[in-house]
Amino acid sequence: MKTVYDKINKYASLILLIVFMTILYIVFLLKSQDNDMFFEIMSGRDILNGNFHTISHMNNFPIIVQQWLYAVCLAITDKFGTVGNIGFVLVQNIMLCSLSYVFINIKTHNKPRAIIGSIFALLYCHDYMINVRPQIITAICLVAQLIFMELYKEKKQIRYLLPIFPILILSANMHQAVFLYHGFIMIPYFYKKEKPFIDWKLVAFTPFFMACSLLTPYGLDGSLYIVRTFMSHTYEIIGINEILPVSFIDYVGIKMFLLCGVTIFCIYRQKSNYFANFFTFSVTILTLISARHISIMIIPVLFLLCTIEDFKFLHTVYARGCMCLICIAMCLLFVKHTKDIRYDYGPVVNAIEEKDAMIYNTAMDLGGWLEYNGCTKIKLDSRCEAFSEEISGVPNVMTDYLVLSQGYRIDMEDYSYTMVEDDEILELVEDYRYVVSKKNQYVNRTLNRNPDEWTKIFDDDVYTVYIHND
Repeated sequence: MKTVYDKINKYASLILLIVFMTILYIVFLLKSQDNDMFFEIMSGRDILNGNFHTISHMNNFPIIVQQWLYAVCLAITDKFGTVGNIGFVLVQNIMLCSLSYVFINIKTHNKPRAIIGSIFALLYCHDYMINVRPQIITAICLVAQLIFMELYKEKKQIRYLLPIFPILILSANMHQAVFLYHGFIMIPYFYKKEKPFIDWKLVAFTPFFMACSLLTPYGLDGSLYIVRTFMSHTYEIIGINEILPVSFIDYVGIKMFLLCGVTIFCIYRQKSNYFANFFTFSVTILTLISARHISIMIIPVLFLLCTIEDFKFLHTVYARGCMCLICIAMCLLFVKHTKDIRYDYGPVVNAIEEKDAMIYNTAMDLGGWLEYNGCTKIKLDSRCEAFSEEISGVPNVMTDYLVLSQGYRIDMEDYSYTMVEDDEILELVEDYRYVVSKKNQYVNRTLNRNPDEWTKIFDDDVYTVYIHND
């Protein structure tokens, strides 16, 4: 007869794994807020106040909020403060884990694997999942679509395709920028093992699915807005992380490399599983193109979790030892990071006493936070797509930003660079009451040389604030 000790000993690795996942999740959750969250909240507030079609609540530059419904949800939950924001992330994470559990269970009919795998998939793809970003809604809708595609593949009944229509409409209004993902994941399902080898019913449904991805209050303007944004010079001037390619030597690249390695191993062990292999390699290639696509990395993770034969290795002595070491390391990491979760923007905001004053904010990442705290006349914020001349209609917005931040002006026709004098920098900011900049930006050097015109009122290791002398 097995004793209590025997049962604990048997499941020791599983208990340690759950402890490790819980600690890791808490560490990620405490860092869930970011600078983009605040202008999303302000956009949501603006929509709730009736300013729907074009959002121009901060710098009077027109902008279409493709993720308008997500912004509205954020604005509503923000009424409950930090608890509301973190609670919003928790609800989304629970939804994603639940859907991942259903998907793995459908594929494997193994509930323990589905439980562990759903949590692991969330943590492995945490970059955009445990965060206040609409990419998590995209992942939720993608996994939900996969569930109904799997049911259709198994049952061959059209009724399982019908729920995909509202899923696509919801995804389009929550995060329209990535609507093509839904069409992309359907391609492998066109193929059937039996004759005819092409599922023509699914092919016939696809144009209607894609049409649903465009059903937003903005109509085609939302998609055209994205095209105009990427055709502008804005992203050539500012290296935005979300559109930069992913390298195999960075943090995300290493995780993708591991995915490819496990996939190759699965191909070697299970040569017939071409369906999952297609998803893994194609999604990996798509993710390498841009960091924006990281949110769909959860798809190959789920397929690989369904492919791996068993998790018996968790009960080995080596696995238990590894889990103990990982848990100890995560506890130390947690203690270290609880003291400094993220930068405290409060002193920067408090230095600006006149909230309705004109502010030239070259520290673009602070824009949403400043506005969230009552500053409504800010030149720039991190919604850089609004600053292209093709959208805003205001010329030289980004080239002037380069003058202040880097000290040179760029000619967009031949990409030539010209260093500027202090007088030109002073001329750009002369109509502003405050200048908020990062520590290493060129404007600081110029303003420090002119104490008669500008006075430094705040300075730390990250940001500097100047006020124009009356």
